[in-house]
Amino acid sequence: MITLDLSRALRFLPSEGAVSAPELQTLERLRSRASDIGQQLSELHESRAVGFARLDDDEWQMSETIDRAADLQSLGDSMLLLGIGGSALGARAIRDALAPSALTRDRGRQLVVLDTLDPDRVRSVLEQLNPARTVVAAISKSGGTLETVSLLKVVQAWLKNARPSDWAQRMTLVTDATDGKFREIAEALELSALSVPRDVGGRFSVLTAVGMLPAAFLGLDVRAFLAGAREGGSFEAVAEDPAWDYAAIHHLWWEAGATVSALMSYSDRLSSFGAWFQQLWAESLGKRAVDGRELGWTPLALRGPADQHSLLQLLQEGRRDKLVTMLRIQERAPSFLIPATLPELGEELDGLELSDVLRAEEAGTVAALVESGRPVVDLTLARLDAFHLGSLFFFFQRAVAYAGLLWGVDPFDQPGVEAGKRYASALLGRRGFDTEAERLRDLLNDRD
Repeated sequence: MITLDLSRALRFLPSEGAVSAPELQTLERLRSRASDIGQQLSELHESRAVGFARLDDDEWQMSETIDRAADLQSLGDSMLLLGIGGSALGARAIRDALAPSALTRDRGRQLVVLDTLDPDRVRSVLEQLNPARTVVAAISKSGGTLETVSLLKVVQAWLKNARPSDWAQRMTLVTDATDGKFREIAEALELSALSVPRDVGGRFSVLTAVGMLPAAFLGLDVRAFLAGAREGGSFEAVAEDPAWDYAAIHHLWWEAGATVSALMSYSDRLSSFGAWFQQLWAESLGKRAVDGRELGWTPLALRGPADQHSLLQLLQEGRRDKLVTMLRIQERAPSFLIPATLPELGEELDGLELSDVLRAEEAGTVAALVESGRPVVDLTLARLDAFHLGSLFFFFQRAVAYAGLLWGVDPFDQPGVEAGKRYASALLGRRGFDTEAERLRDLLNDRD
């Protein structure tokens, strides 16, 4: 399913004495902590503080999600998804990985993700969509997300103006099961609503209705996502979990001075997955530890071969503060054959497939990094389908949970993000943010 090879990362770890950490740790030493961390995570799940690993079809409303997607399919062939961060990135990753444009056209459906307030983008999207063939999914767990609320107001007016008789049937809210403005609106206007589990944070929510409603609308096998995740690993045997080793190698390289985790793939279908990874990694691990230390890996999503020609120079000869993960797909679809045309131009390529060239470039990038003594982790996915993508999502969710607890940070909160949201709300005069409004005067008018 997922295979992990750490050999190219372990071989370049500095020897004892070259590291500023008080004790040079090894994978085996860290493994002794696996059981305790697994126990911590199990207790968090049992207490309903954290629930991303529950993966429960009934509790996560998979049947309701599938049924609602079927209703929406009967009303339109375009879904406009309104959300931001974890409410949008997972759906975009699923779409681009499993329902690229050609496949979507064959099925007659498309997913359009609107996760920006840029007026030019919003106008362009609404001008291109036909309201008579469009359904809307607005996603906000709290129901108060500034960007999503703003977009919902604009899109609801657009849809109601064009479809006054059935606009409400075309709209679905995905939000908290009982609380929040979205839930109130759904009940007042009799809108369909699906629940985000209260114990599942936004960046961990892709396998709930947040990601599964758009996936089901596109005709993908929703239950296969959860089945793949369940096969991936659990907190019962953390020491044998590949996600533990992935977290541990990051811990070791953090001690050795690395601060950048680069995820590189030579599959364009995984480009949006890289954006999902960036949020998960940065928002979970970029914060202060309980002892006050400022920690945080800077995630970097790279697309080969394009970024091979833009960032490989930095990775190979820049500061030795980067750990590169090469994300591969073992089984790929048939490729294009390179014809023997244009004489004397790349004759050695004649008769090869484009995938042959792509694999050579990927191997060349790894070789260049290894030659420069840069650590590389090999992460291979057997194939790219709903089952394996679900497994990949859950792999990184477990890894980031393990990594946070290894470093002594809470991987499930996001105080920095919340601060920015509160200040923006205060600037816009929203009720309940008087303290932030007063603080803003000091922060933004400080000229010293």
